[in-house]
Amino acid sequence: MAAAAPPPPPTGPLAEWPCQARAAQDLTLASIYSKPLTLPAGSQDWQADSPVKALVNFIAAPENGPEQGRARIAAFGAAAGPDREARLDLTLVGLVVRTNEFRGIVAYGVREKVQKSEFLAGFLTDARKAVENLPAKEAPAMREMLEKDRLAKAHALGENAEDAALLCHRLDYTESKAKSLADAIGEQIEAK
Repeated sequence: MAAAAPPPPPTGPLAEWPCQARAAQDLTLASIYSKPLTLPAGSQDWQADSPVKALVNFIAAPENGPEQGRARIAAFGAAAGPDREARLDLTLVGLVVRTNEFRGIVAYGVREKVQKSEFLAGFLTDARKAVENLPAKEAPAMREMLEKDRLAKAHALGENAEDAALLCHRLDYTESKAKSLADAIGEQIEAK
C-alpha cells in the first residue's frame, strides 16, 4: 500500500485562525461536565484547599496524560474525607481555570505563527520575484543563489504551518483531556 503524499507546502500566509477550535474560546464547567455543582455561591476558591490545588495542578499539567490524572483523581476521591463531594467540585472548578490558562498560552502561540506566516509569505513572494526578474544573461551562480534563498523561505513557511497545526492539535487535545478528567471526577462524586 502506497503512503499518501504529503500536502504541498503553503505558498501564502495561514488563515487568520487556522484551528478547528474556535479562537480564544474558553472552556466552561458546562462544556466539560453536565451535572450541577453542590458548592454554595462564592465558595469556588479551589486554591484555598492545598490538596485540591495540588491535584488540579497535577491533572491539568500538560506533561501529565489523562490516565495519570484519572489515577490521581481516584486516589484523591478515596481519601478526600467528609467534604469529599465539595472538594471534588472544587477540583472541577480548578480544572477549568488551569486548562483555560494553558489554552490561552497555546492560542497565543497560534496567533504568533499566523503573524510569522504573513512575514514569511511576503519574503517568499519577494524571493520568487527576484528569481523571475533576474535577466537570463545573469550568471548561473546568481540564479542558483536566489533559487536557494527562495527554497529556504518556502521551507520556513512550511515548517511554520506545521508548528501551527501542532498547536491547533494541542487546543483540541486540552479539551478532550479536560472532558476525560471531568468524567473521572464525576465518577468519584457518584461513587460516594
